[in-house]
Amino acid sequence: MQLSVLSLGHETVRFFERYRTFAEGWAACERPDWMIELALHAQIDRRRLVVLTTPVVERALERHGIYVDTLSIARHWARGNVDGAAAWAAGFRASERAKESLGPPASALRAAGALAFACDATSSPTYYAVRAHLVDAVALAMQSIPDEAVAHAETIRRGLPIDAVETGLRARVAESQPPSRASGEQPRQPHSWWPPIASGDDD
Repeated sequence: MQLSVLSLGHETVRFFERYRTFAEGWAACERPDWMIELALHAQIDRRRLVVLTTPVVERALERHGIYVDTLSIARHWARGNVDGAAAWAAGFRASERAKESLGPPASALRAAGALAFACDATSSPTYYAVRAHLVDAVALAMQSIPDEAVAHAETIRRGLPIDAVETGLRARVAESQPPSRASGEQPRQPHSWWPPIASGDDD
């Protein structure tokens, strides 16, 4: 499967290109952010992905003793009980708190903000996948709790049927042209938050 024609992060593409089949790469993947990224491009239901991602962000916040209303609002959005505007308002509140924090706690709060911004039922599937708020949410959470990455990858693997992900990706690949020919988009690199490049600062 030619994942390189999709607007995926370069690291994600390189990792999966190492394996003979997608199933082998999926089974070996220990990066939960990459798995969510692939699910977004496969156009797995975004409410389902918010539900899967919320516990990852929740764990990062718990590790640092942080409470925000973002998690509850995201879960209510996934059930259809609140609209995107309420979720985005919660996301802005979490993001403002992140500006007052440093290191892993700031990453956890930024993850909460990104989760809330992913509560968007109206944008196009392509925009939603490329903007990748959920990928940022998981990557930022993992920067805050890097020792739990493998466990969260396994949880996400159990929650995402590989057949649905692979089928969706194959459909996107079949209908895609290289970004430079289709729309001028360049693949973004949504995982720059994690692993940390420096000693632990988020800047």
